[in-house]
Amino acid sequence: MTGPVARKVADVRGAHLHGLRAAQLDELDRRLVTLLQEDGRRTVSEMARAVGHSHAAVRQRINRLLDDDIVSIAAVTHPGTHGYGTSATVAVRTDHRVGEVSEGISEIPEVYYVVTVTGEWDVIVELMARDQQHLQSLVMTIRELPGVLSTSTLSFVETVKWVYSPTFID
Repeated sequence: MTGPVARKVADVRGAHLHGLRAAQLDELDRRLVTLLQEDGRRTVSEMARAVGHSHAAVRQRINRLLDDDIVSIAAVTHPGTHGYGTSATVAVRTDHRVGEVSEGISEIPEVYYVVTVTGEWDVIVELMARDQQHLQSLVMTIRELPGVLSTSTLSFVETVKWVYSPTFID
């Protein structure tokens, strides 16, 4: 990829899904998103041929999808490639400071997923760690945040499926 699309991709370190927004997409946008999900390295020319539109029209659509935070393109690797030997989900119970706690947790570099939830827990976190000692240290860092009442950690044993490329619901 070259030009504005390549620059937009280069400006992003990792697949920053935070800030992506839901949008109503027309059929062309859906086809382009599907092509990018299949192979994010696909050239604009290849996509233009696949959807039967001009190179300029497809480049404009992709730039809009990127600029409007509807899609993000990045290289995705297994955490083990970077030296992370374990991953875990941490459920967090807070006092009334759910937003403050979730923002604090989001600042931890090893944390890659933070959502607020309803029910017994207030925040669910996914993180990666070098080893069990590092995992324990990360959980203790979370527990030390003001507003955290308790945590429960589920250490991953084996990754059976790891995909993020939802299909469109008609």
